[in-house]
Order: sequence, then C-alpha cells, then structure tokens
Amino acid sequence: MPKPQISLVHQSSNPFSRNAALALAEAGFLDEIITTIAYNPEGAIAGTLHYLPKKMRDRLTQELGRRTWMPPERASIRSHPGREILRLALTKSGLNRRLGLGYLGSIDWVYTSLDRHVAKYHLQGLDAIYAYENGAATSFQAAKQQGILCLYDLPILFYRLSRKIQAEEAQRFPELAPALQATQEPAWKLERKEQEIHLADHTFVASSITKQSLLKIGVNSEKITVIPYGAPVDYFHPTCSKLGRR
Repeated sequence: MPKPQISLVHQSSNPFSRNAALALAEAGFLDEIITTIAYNPEGAIAGTLHYLPKKMRDRLTQELGRRTWMPPERASIRSHPGREILRLALTKSGLNRRLGLGYLGSIDWVYTSLDRHVAKYHLQGLDAIYAYENGAATSFQAAKQQGILCLYDLPILFYRLSRKIQAEEAQRFPELAPALQATQEPAWKLERKEQEIHLADHTFVASSITKQSLLKIGVNSEKITVIPYGAPVDYFHPTCSKLGRR
C-alpha cells in the first residue's frame, strides 16, 4: 500500500520546519517542500557568490543562510522567490517606508501570496498538506474541498491568549506597548488565524501552554499533539566541572 504523500509549506526556513521536513522524508511521507527562497549552501548560487566583493558576499551569504533548504532524499523543493526578493529589496533599502508601500513591504504580503499559489497549483495528488500559522488559510480551504488532510503547525500561543497577555502588559507598562505586536495585528490577519485553526484536521504545537490556548477556544484535545522543540546536542558538551556538584 503506498504511503500518504504530504507537502510541507513554509514561507522562509527555520530549524524547526527543516527538521519537520526531514522527519516526514525519513518516514517516506514527504512529497515536496514549498517555500519562497530555497538556498543550498552547496549549490550553484553559493558558488557564484565567491566572485562578489567580500563585504557584499558576506552580507548575501548571511541573508541567504537564513533561508537554507537542503533537499531531503526522494523529495523535491519548489521555490517561488519573486515576492520575497522584492520585499527584501524594499525593506533593506528603506524604500517601502519612503515610498509608503506599506503592505508590499510586509512579510504578510509574501505569506498570503504563497498561500494562494499553493491553493491553486500545489494540491494535486496530495493526501495531506502541512502548513504553518499565517500561511495556510487559503490552501486549507482548497484542500478541504478536495478531501486533503490539513495539518497545522502552531509554533506560538494562539493569538487570542497572546493578545490578552500583551494587552495586560501594555496597560501595566505603556512604554512597552509599541513593541507588543499581538495587540496591533489587523482584523483581516486575525480572521485568517481563526480560519486556519478551525480548518485544521490536526495541530502540532511545541508546548503545553500553546495547547491550553487552543483548548480555551474549544479545539478538541484529540486534535492537538505536543512535540517539544529539541536542541542541537552536538553543540553542547556539558561536563561535571562546568556544571558543578550538588
């Protein structure tokens, strides 16, 4: 019996999404990774960077390194870099502020655009789609119509609880209010979050407090799995002399 085919969608790249993709690939479930910029440190683009002046090369390598995707075995990577490259150019140059481009210089523009593209072009032949907060509303709607399982990764508190906590903090410490982003998100974005969580067939979270934030809004406990984030143990070598004895 063939194994289910799952596509993972992440608009950028981080260690958690990369390891989720690896885990799906090792189980034989991963069909493809869909993202914006997929940088391969061993690929052709990395090789051409050596011809650039050092300062420019270092800056580009650092920026691209944050979007590293190494293709797992037997899985493909589909990248759609156009809007993310434009956004980076606008924000890094400051043009988005000077020209008043607003949404065009926002990461939300990239997220919603890729979400729409996935819904239109990347669902054929799938058994499930694995997507992340803020980037799944449209593709989940389309997936539901095709009988495709919707798997949702929520890395932080559901917005209702985080918004409540940050609103309380803003009252206690008004000087911090501008930095409390959860209290400033627009209504259309909050509506997308609501759609995503209610369309999800199963949600993966990294902590019990995130699970609690979903239980509070009525999500069935059986539809939530807590998988705590790990740590790169190869980076740490604690010894008794460093930790001391008790």
